[in-house]
Amino acid sequence: YKNTVKEFFWTTSLTGSDDRHNLITGRRYVDGMFYLSSEKHPHSARSYTLHSILSKGVYDWQLKTSLEWFLNRNEGKQLNDGVVQDYRYDYLRAEPKLVWTPSRRFEAEYKATIGCGASKIGEETRLDPLWNVSQRLTLVFGFHDTELCLSGEHFYNDLSDTQHLNTWLADASLVHKVGKWRLTAFVSNLFNKKQYSYTLYSAVQSYTSWVKLRPREFGVSVHYQW
Repeated sequence: YKNTVKEFFWTTSLTGSDDRHNLITGRRYVDGMFYLSSEKHPHSARSYTLHSILSKGVYDWQLKTSLEWFLNRNEGKQLNDGVVQDYRYDYLRAEPKLVWTPSRRFEAEYKATIGCGASKIGEETRLDPLWNVSQRLTLVFGFHDTELCLSGEHFYNDLSDTQHLNTWLADASLVHKVGKWRLTAFVSNLFNKKQYSYTLYSAVQSYTSWVKLRPREFGVSVHYQW
């Protein structure tokens, strides 16, 4: 559907696959290490995906909004320590976005990504659903030949069913134009965060990663346009 009440768009797609394999990846855990090997074992794997995008513009408010969402299910078999097990992995992701430009001197943009994954292995093992959320807000102010940009990000991550983490990041930049010259001053990682952690699922396992962040930085740059 499109151009409903001035501007409204909606697209949706549904896909599915059924694959047959004669080899299966076997996994063994020995002395704290995983060993992978391919073994002959005919099996099938299935995947289903639903993808949809909604967007709406409000011209009188200089506002544009959209919502994209994605739903996926994978089913198959795994070989773990010599035992063949069925698994199912479900993942949901939604991405809302909003852009507001009430005047030439101000623009605001908000975007978020909300994801949740869960796995079932065999008849008894279930990995708890984990939520991961990232949000970003960007504000741009214009004053004649000068532009100020402020951006902030928030991350919420489930590391386990009982442990959660919130991380806040912020950047700022100031740009001034003089003729063909462009002068920029910026500061990144304003809150001086040191580390960011998150937990993700694959189809049959979970893993936690730690990312070391660069400390707070200040910088200036000069550009000349020919």
